[in-house]
Amino acid sequence: MKWGRYLPSTQFSVIALSLLISVGLVYAADLVTKPPQKATVAVDTEGSSATQADVDWQTSLAAVQAQSGVTSPAAPDQTTVDGLLQAAKDSNVTDTISRSLLVNLTSAESQGMGSDIPTQDQLVTQALAQIPSTPSNITPYTSDDLTIVNDSTAALHDYGNAVMNIFLTDSDQEYAKTLVIIDAITTSNDESKVPLFQPIKKKYQLIATALAAVPVPKTLEPFHLELVNDYIKLAANYDGLSMLVSDPIEGLTSVQQYNSLTQDAEQMFINIAQSLDKNDILFSKDEPGATWAVVLQAQQQQN
Repeated sequence: MKWGRYLPSTQFSVIALSLLISVGLVYAADLVTKPPQKATVAVDTEGSSATQADVDWQTSLAAVQAQSGVTSPAAPDQTTVDGLLQAAKDSNVTDTISRSLLVNLTSAESQGMGSDIPTQDQLVTQALAQIPSTPSNITPYTSDDLTIVNDSTAALHDYGNAVMNIFLTDSDQEYAKTLVIIDAITTSNDESKVPLFQPIKKKYQLIATALAAVPVPKTLEPFHLELVNDYIKLAANYDGLSMLVSDPIEGLTSVQQYNSLTQDAEQMFINIAQSLDKNDILFSKDEPGATWAVVLQAQQQQN
């Protein structure tokens, strides 16, 4: 379920903060390492014959360098660069990327590069590679952790009621509350709102544990397993969201991961609802499973 009225303010805050961080890091690193502009060497090409175009460009460059006395700057010692990069590593992702970017940009500038697009693309790629793609403080569930039962109308019916009852009983607009807290933190750069994440984190953990205990018909096993792991990852992701002020890059990465995980969980809901519908599993209006029809209706309206 989406709460769209919160999204514009959150997206604006996150994007603005991200841009400020990125521009600041690159500007600071370039300011420190930008070498004085080198004098240019004019090469007299008069009298060159047409056949000289076939001469290897490296030979031509060597000849120009020999005549002008200008040589290409030597590459820095890679062992030294690697040592600096290792020393730059820190538990704070923002600090690590800032220091690594400075080291790599310094290395590039010392070789007369740094302002060209290929080098800048490489620096950005190296920086992005240091950002964790998923929370590392979790142990995902496997099929062996679930109770798998044979497919039957009764099993599918019981499953539909059990899963939906968990969300109707334990869920309390975690998505909307999270967006509101993110907006408050990023708008005012106020860490005092961070503790508000903890009750939501515990709620996600509770839901994941309850889902893992539901007997799952074999047909729905892959969807259910991914749904359980989405909720485990969502709970773990709040550690990163709590760093929006102290470690902005880690925090912004967690915001992106949070959105991706909620979208994937939503897709698992749709997959389960479609499977129940295709198997003609019907629920009375008084049963928790009746809500699956609402999920399908919402999905059809979006399409």
